[in-house]
This record gives sequence, C-alpha cells and structure tokens, in this order.
Amino acid sequence: MSDIPAATEESVDRMAWEHAILEEARAAHAGDLPTYSLDQVAREYGVEL
Repeated sequence: MSDIPAATEESVDRMAWEHAILEEARAAHAGDLPTYSLDQVAREYGVEL
C-alpha cells in the first residue's frame, strides 16, 4: 500500500490549470503573447481608473 494518495479528478484538473498558467507565463516572458496595459484592460471592461 502506498502512502501517496491517488490523484482525484479535482487534483488532476488543478494540475492541468497550473500547467496552463505556467505555459502562458513562459510564452508571455518569451514575447510570444500580446501584452496589455492597465488602461487597455480598463477600457475593455468599462472600468474607470
């Protein structure tokens, strides 16, 4: 019997989400993704700064 618990569906989903976030961060750091200024995001969502 192993002391390591079996992966639950929730933990697998969480790992996939974390992996996607890391990949997006790597791509952004490499300049592969567009970047947005705070003003651009505020305009997009109709928020006044």
